[in-house]
Amino acid sequence: MKKDELRIGNNTKQGKVIELRENSARIEYFTTHKRTSLIFYSSLEPIELTPDIMKKIKGIKQKEGSLGLYYYIEPFSVLRFFFDGTQLVIIKKENGNIWIANKKYLHEFQNLYFALTNEELEIDLG
Repeated sequence: MKKDELRIGNNTKQGKVIELRENSARIEYFTTHKRTSLIFYSSLEPIELTPDIMKKIKGIKQKEGSLGLYYYIEPFSVLRFFFDGTQLVIIKKENGNIWIANKKYLHEFQNLYFALTNEELEIDLG
């Protein structure tokens, strides 16, 4: 992974990012909270988005729609999240406009969600 694609609060396979440095990130492990390590960016691994990961996001809801099963988080029901088999497709409807983005990894989704809502996703990966 690269430094410029991570923010504090992003989740990786190694743990949650709590500090960004020049060549490494401080990670808090999911299994043992308060235990941290510095890990080089090149050693960090992203978490692939799957329906199981989506279910771990606090407040996530599922609904059947005209395009099939989708996810949303209230009160931001203008954002809908579909899986196309390999990635998450995010659709935002607002003022008659439709905006679409594709994301494969959890940290990408976290960053986009924050950019659109100014709120962090709460995720229980522990």
